[in-house]
Amino acid sequence: MNKKLASFIILILISKNIFADILLSEVEKSNAINLNRDFSFNIPVIKHVNPDGIISFYNVNFIFVPRENKLLFEVANVVEMDSSEISIEDIDRAVMLNLDFSFNVLAIKHEAIDKRMHFYNAKFIFIPKNNKLIFQAVDIIEILNLNEPPSSDTPDTTDTSDTPDTPDTTIDRTSVILYEAEQSLLPEETTGACPNIVDIETRTSIIREDHYALTSLIDGNDAAPASSLMSYCEDNIDNNGAAFVLEYDDPNPGEGGMDGYPNGSIGGIQNNGHWFPGNKDLTGMPVLLSDLDDSMILQWKVSQENAWDDDEDNMDKWMASINMIFDDGKVDEKPLAKDRDYDLVIELNSHNFNNSTVDVTTGDKRNYLAKDEDGNLLTFDLVVDGKTYKYAVRYKFFYNSGDKNNKVHVKYIPIDEDNVPPYLNHSVNAFIKNSWDYIEFTDMPDKERNLAYEKVNKSTLYLRSIRAGYEVYKGQSTLRSDFFRIVLP
Repeated sequence: MNKKLASFIILILISKNIFADILLSEVEKSNAINLNRDFSFNIPVIKHVNPDGIISFYNVNFIFVPRENKLLFEVANVVEMDSSEISIEDIDRAVMLNLDFSFNVLAIKHEAIDKRMHFYNAKFIFIPKNNKLIFQAVDIIEILNLNEPPSSDTPDTTDTSDTPDTPDTTIDRTSVILYEAEQSLLPEETTGACPNIVDIETRTSIIREDHYALTSLIDGNDAAPASSLMSYCEDNIDNNGAAFVLEYDDPNPGEGGMDGYPNGSIGGIQNNGHWFPGNKDLTGMPVLLSDLDDSMILQWKVSQENAWDDDEDNMDKWMASINMIFDDGKVDEKPLAKDRDYDLVIELNSHNFNNSTVDVTTGDKRNYLAKDEDGNLLTFDLVVDGKTYKYAVRYKFFYNSGDKNNKVHVKYIPIDEDNVPPYLNHSVNAFIKNSWDYIEFTDMPDKERNLAYEKVNKSTLYLRSIRAGYEVYKGQSTLRSDFFRIVLP
């Protein structure tokens, strides 16, 4: 395999010419390639002459990855072919990678930055130069803009009094997609006392090798604080995964800062100075985002006792959340904090936690929320047991914060803290893909928008691990992670 071939970069140049308004059928619209999402195509035989004059033949799968209103072009899979096994006809028809070549895509749909749906017929031309490929989209025909039906200069005098109303084709931007809970079976409900409770006595404990780990509030080599004991039921690991119980007692009353993030972890984990990447067959991780599909299912449920006090002298403050860990290194490498430029957090429940759902455009921490065309929150909707739960999608950026200046922090925040999902049983990829799709529905300045398109859901990132636990701040409470599992196909 020619490694230079696999590392080509695509730059995009777009010349846009509107030639005609051509209506598509519903089938054609449904089958149109979505330019907001990755798509791929195959070229059976590519002929490439390297700088030494050696001719090689390849079968190549190409992937287009939309980023920052450009298209990045990636070679997903390159298979070198033995020329003796290629027919003369195939060699004659082979695409010459050293020369310009083109192909057509009919049709393409694109949710544009103006929040309207457009359809195009596009011709793509590849122009290899200096070991790069310049990607040029030419002869783009806008076929249909759903929000603006084709107009006519001739008045419409048709009598429509007996004509049934036609469906409104305007895109509803108040909620883009309802993500239904998956049909994956939830863990069996465990009842009665656990016969084998294990107390956590170290910072990190691997409770199932290459699969599950727990991280406590213990700092370094300190003994386990009796007032914030973390434990798990060893007999229920197969059923409940990285579940735990935390008997939380604020060790620093009156201070109010975060005491830590005790959590269960699936996938890679750092323990005793070593990085354990986990077993991909058990956890689905590490996995490149370009290889991630909708079949990895996240299951998580939490519950609490004595965790709802509002009295100032005895206030409970906590947040139950998922954290996904991404980075750009090699497959089994430890993710470095300074290089983790894309964070994704999903809040499931909280108490007395200040979740800002308004734009903050100044200062060292700036927030931008996804909004509809009327300026209202554009929600991300989850359906569980037939009921819809709405989330705000917030993008946070950092200034004067060292390495964090390059970070994009995406958080899903429940709109109604008194109406949160009873559990999650949803595709991991739904949250990741949506965090990129909603960027265009924010009022970010160009600097933040470009950074978001560069960092969020970058196809070369590995999803290393997923953690589910509690940010704890104040009070005395029992905080449970009832089950936490990843279900694979």
